[in-house]
Amino acid sequence: MVKIKYNEKEASDMVRAFCDYVFWLRSVHYACKQLFEDKNAHILMEKTAKSFFVDFNKIIIEYLLLEFTKITDPATTYGKENFTVNNIIESIDWPKNIEKELCIIGCETEKFRCYLKTARNELLAHYNKKTFLSNKTLGIFPSGEDEKFLNSLEEMCQLMH
Repeated sequence: MVKIKYNEKEASDMVRAFCDYVFWLRSVHYACKQLFEDKNAHILMEKTAKSFFVDFNKIIIEYLLLEFTKITDPATTYGKENFTVNNIIESIDWPKNIEKELCIIGCETEKFRCYLKTARNELLAHYNKKTFLSNKTLGIFPSGEDEKFLNSLEEMCQLMH
């Protein structure tokens, strides 16, 4: 992997794309919270199209969990670069003080990934037969950890800008 100078256009374009993606994740997460954690919305959905919203809830949660794990994947896999937290830290030649802070925040995002990794590997990216047939629930994390994760990603964006 060739490092790009932090003040080059290519680095700027990467940062912009990364931050746009983080904004997208935050938007989807917000929509999920508004739809499925608000009591009034829940009652309304239950009265109008319960089975549709039960299915949609499963779809949006699985999507978010998979996206959260993809953005925290390693910088490279099988010799190909991934568009991830680790890759953006490693592929741009940041000033040392910024790189140090980005690495600290990257470690925080990695902690959240630990909650989701088994779900990604056994149910989200593909189905592990034994896990799928067991109807196990994977990807559970303590309340508020998703917010901490998204806040860490946003903190990275602010620091990179």
